[in-house]
Amino acid sequence: MSDWPIRKIEVGDAWRVIRGRLHEWIGIVLHHGAANASAERHDIQAYANYHVLGVDKGGRGYSDLGYHFGIEEDGGIWISDAGDRARWIWQRPGGHTKATKSLDGKIVMSAGVNDSCVGICFAGDFNVQELTPEAFQSGVRLCVELMRGGIHQNADAIYPHSRFQVKDCPGKKFPFERFVNIVSVEIRKFVPAQGGALK
Repeated sequence: MSDWPIRKIEVGDAWRVIRGRLHEWIGIVLHHGAANASAERHDIQAYANYHVLGVDKGGRGYSDLGYHFGIEEDGGIWISDAGDRARWIWQRPGGHTKATKSLDGKIVMSAGVNDSCVGICFAGDFNVQELTPEAFQSGVRLCVELMRGGIHQNADAIYPHSRFQVKDCPGKKFPFERFVNIVSVEIRKFVPAQGGALK
């Protein structure tokens, strides 16, 4: 099988690449690639290949990369470029979090988390390694861009995968609280002085 088509984008192009009808996203779920432990290596290309590989061949059998965005260790941001299957470009639901509510029952998404939240995967296993500064910064910038451009929520709408399923995801060493705090600070820089919604 040849590599599944993916492409690198700049963070400012996140909303510009959309060709489908804009979906009403209400949150963001963060992941790490350790959930793709059967992938041959930890990078977005390997995750995409593994996701679309048939179940009979040891893959997931998905129609596309399950995440809307992937972030590499060098900070590169990747999306699927698989024609009309491309999740983010065509605003299709994700294939990253099979749940309709949080484990504590405090968050309920009747349409399901996949249909309600953008999935972002950081390449690597953050149970055993640290997130690189480059990946951290790209993740922050991407979340800020997504929330400024269409997900009109505050940083409390950024969730770890483990909030919805019993998994160590995005990993015990992922600095989730610091990540969300920085996104929150960056978002507030764009709120008009007199108050009002994000643009």
